[in-house]
Amino acid sequence: MVSLLLERHENIALEKVGTFVQQLLDEGARMVVVTVQPDGLACTISVQRE
Repeated sequence: MVSLLLERHENIALEKVGTFVQQLLDEGARMVVVTVQPDGLACTISVQRE
């Protein structure tokens, strides 16, 4: 059975998302999901690491 543990980062400003995601990938993140919040100004980012 595979266990799926996700970190969650909330209220990341839209203009910082690209840099934030790249840093996560550089640190070895296996999966990154970005969800834009309804206000269109911020995102929630979920991360799975190995």
